[in-house]
Amino acid sequence: MLRHTLQIRWAGPAVALALVAAVVPARAAAAPAPARAAITAQPTPCVLEAEGFGQAMYEWYVAADAYINSLPGGTESEIIAAADQLDRATDNVVQTGGKLLLCLVMHLE
Repeated sequence: MLRHTLQIRWAGPAVALALVAAVVPARAAAAPAPARAAITAQPTPCVLEAEGFGQAMYEWYVAADAYINSLPGGTESEIIAAADQLDRATDNVVQTGGKLLLCLVMHLE
């Protein structure tokens, strides 16, 4: 069963997003209040990459919803158009997720 999960194109970015979401808030919440103020005073790296990745994930969700909604009663052309939109959104998630991951790796301490 795990074999089939790893063949899905969006599995890698989804796992990366889950790991980032699980680690980053815990570290930020664990910092004392003065340290949090010092962190926010400095320019934050990878903000643009994170914003792009978040936007790409939102567009992927909208495309996936459109694809799922086109399946029950959609025509062949509507289903193919929704699948193409989902494919483009998936590629965008992979590209922006890779940029975010590279940026995060470059800024590891």
